[in-house]
Amino acid sequence: MTPARRRRAFVWAAVALVVALVGGRWLAIETAERAWAATVAGGDVYLAARDLARLVQGIILLVSLTWGIGNLYIVYRAIGSVQLPRRLGDLEIVEAVPQPVLLGGTLLAGVAFGLILALGTGDWWLQATLAARHPASGSRTPCCTATSVTMWHSSRGP
Repeated sequence: MTPARRRRAFVWAAVALVVALVGGRWLAIETAERAWAATVAGGDVYLAARDLARLVQGIILLVSLTWGIGNLYIVYRAIGSVQLPRRLGDLEIVEAVPQPVLLGGTLLAGVAFGLILALGTGDWWLQATLAARHPASGSRTPCCTATSVTMWHSSRGP
């Protein structure tokens, strides 16, 4: 086996290992969430809201990736080619960056830009839903006001 083939095999094995570990973690968390939701009242509503949040997050990710890659692809097409001057002694050599390398860099930068844009878009939905509703106990007053906390601290002594 040549060193290039061996290196390629190691890279594919590392990619498969990462996919298996991340996928296994996701599967374990998903299974635990669904098992927990089956044991509590209203768990199906929680799962439906979480599935909707994941759908919205996926759509936002798709739109942001498309936007990021599209914008940088337009810049790539406008630039055309990149030439890098290099001095070697008294000679000046101008090298052109190959088009596939430039396109690959553009696509990677577009993916990174799109991922940064979509970062954290689905994390706020549960807190917003809980904050929008009053407590189910029937009491609309907060249980810990500044006065009650102050009175509790003063009653405990030094």
